[in-house]
Amino acid sequence: MDIFSGYLAAGLIAACLCSGVTPGLAHQGSEKPRPVTTFGYLDVDKDARISKQEARVDWAVNQRFAEVDRNRDGYLDQEEFKRLIRKD
Repeated sequence: MDIFSGYLAAGLIAACLCSGVTPGLAHQGSEKPRPVTTFGYLDVDKDARISKQEARVDWAVNQRFAEVDRNRDGYLDQEEFKRLIRKD
C-alpha cells in the first residue's frame, strides 16, 4: 500500500468514527456482519493468511473470526475469508 492509500484509509476510518458509523459493520437486520475491507488489506504481513491481530481492523472479521476459522489454526486463509463475504 502506498502512502496515499494509507492516508486515505485513515481518513475514511476517522470520518466513520466521527459520524458514528462503525467500520466493518456491513450488514442489515438479522444478516451476519460482513467485512468492509479486503483480504489483501487485512493481510498486513503478506503471508497469505489473516491473524487474529490483523483481523481486529475490521469489526465484522474480528467478530466472526472463530466461526470461519474452520481448521482452528488461528488464521484465516482466503477460502475461510470468503465465508465472511457470502450471504448465509
